[in-house]
Amino acid sequence: MKTYNQFVVESYSARENIQEALPLLIPAAVGTAKLVSMGLTAYQAYKAAQKLKKGDYKGAALDAALAIPSVGVAGKIGQGLRWGNRAKGALTNTLRVAKAGAITNSALKEIEAEEKAAASKAAASQPAASQPAASKAAASQPAAKTRVLSKLKGVQGTGVGKNFVARKWSSAESDRYKRVAAAKLRNK
Repeated sequence: MKTYNQFVVESYSARENIQEALPLLIPAAVGTAKLVSMGLTAYQAYKAAQKLKKGDYKGAALDAALAIPSVGVAGKIGQGLRWGNRAKGALTNTLRVAKAGAITNSALKEIEAEEKAAASKAAASQPAASQPAASKAAASQPAAKTRVLSKLKGVQGTGVGKNFVARKWSSAESDRYKRVAAAKLRNK
């Protein structure tokens, strides 16, 4: 086992070795950063050449500006313009999707309106005898508010409970009362 003095001597020598190696590591790190920067510069120049071949002169100019490492401010402006173009493209695509949704919605409404028109034409073209009984009753009754017809101890009138008012029904109201009573018997 090591003694305390041996441990202190070894740690002191290790600290000296680290302090001697540190000045050598800083230039190596700076050199590595420059090498990476040069690699990125070459890549940007390559991308600029590709865009130039495709005819995208604006994109090629931006990539060429980014390829020059000494143009720090221009490089940042170029990156900002690139992000601006990406945002513009995203906005354009979003607007296209919204426009397609609006067109689809209006087309569905038109189809729905055409179906309703066709259904109403079909209902209007049917003879009165082929229409259901409920639609005949609805057609013969006025669209105004209908009264509740009721009988209280055999007396004809309108209303229910405390609201009952005794009065003689018209022939149309009497027919309606009979139809409703017959329909209720059928449904039982």
